[in-house]
Amino acid sequence: MRVAVCDPGIADTGVIAYDTASRAIVDAATFRTSASGPRPGFEATLARASGQVDRVLEFMRDNGCEMLVAEGYEDIQGPQRGAKHRWTTPLMLGILSERCGSVVWQSPVMVMTSYRDHKAAWKAGFHNIVEGDEMLTNDHLRSCGCHLLAWESSR
Repeated sequence: MRVAVCDPGIADTGVIAYDTASRAIVDAATFRTSASGPRPGFEATLARASGQVDRVLEFMRDNGCEMLVAEGYEDIQGPQRGAKHRWTTPLMLGILSERCGSVVWQSPVMVMTSYRDHKAAWKAGFHNIVEGDEMLTNDHLRSCGCHLLAWESSR
């Protein structure tokens, strides 16, 4: 079975395809968008969110992924870096939830230890934590890798 793991965001979304039989990452992509102004309105943000979801679903189809593991947003609190417009990512997650057949939601807090340890290792150039992890070339993809490790350890 193939699983997609997603670090969702309106501006940047990371997604990886993981093959459970070979226990390897087989593909990775980062989808980027930019706002049309300093403070985009709801309709523009809705269009960006929908576009990001389209890209994730296309990636899943292209890689034969049957399920999505995605970072939820329910327990992110306080002034977070990059969380200026806190409603935009939940908007995208709502669209993703409605359009994707099978989603496993993960709490960001659930993977913080894994994230800190493994992200630091990957950023320092250590690989083979997961087969294919040399494809984790930015923070969004490394976040996906950490969510993958948390999901894999919970199975």
